[in-house]
Amino acid sequence: DREIPLGLNREERANGFSFFTTECGFLGVGSREIQEDDNITLLYGSRLPGVLCHNANCHYTFKGLAFVNGVSYGELNSVLPDIQRSEEDFQLL
Repeated sequence: DREIPLGLNREERANGFSFFTTECGFLGVGSREIQEDDNITLLYGSRLPGVLCHNANCHYTFKGLAFVNGVSYGELNSVLPDIQRSEEDFQLL
């Protein structure tokens, strides 16, 4: 099994949106609030990944949804069938 990090590693801002790549090379677009250390998270019931900012005390701030090519709309399983995923409970502020 291989774990694929989906954290942000680069971004550019244009017209109120942030264009970014993830640590494993996926391209995406989200709100201009996205920053390099934010997390792209697959949320139950959502067709688009969420963007979370990790704060102190294991809390997260929800920054919105993002389109990530190859991840959105359930595509991740077909793009990376051997991806290792884990479930995590977190508290949003």
